[in-house]
Amino acid sequence: MKANRPLLASLLLALLVGRALADDYDTGLEAYRAEDFAAARTHFEAGAAAGDMRAQFALGLLYDTGRGIA
Repeated sequence: MKANRPLLASLLLALLVGRALADDYDTGLEAYRAEDFAAARTHFEAGAAAGDMRAQFALGLLYDTGRGIA
């Protein structure tokens, strides 16, 4: 059972990180749909910095359209 502990710890960490990425993207998407583009940008930036490709793409769209960008 001790040999499985590193594997279990890795899986748990992956689940937690994946959930955190989803939270930033999902929260940003909700803000975008509510037309709060500044808040969407904040959440997409956090997700993008953490490596979430969906947040990176969404952030690129905000820059492309000028929404939430000064």
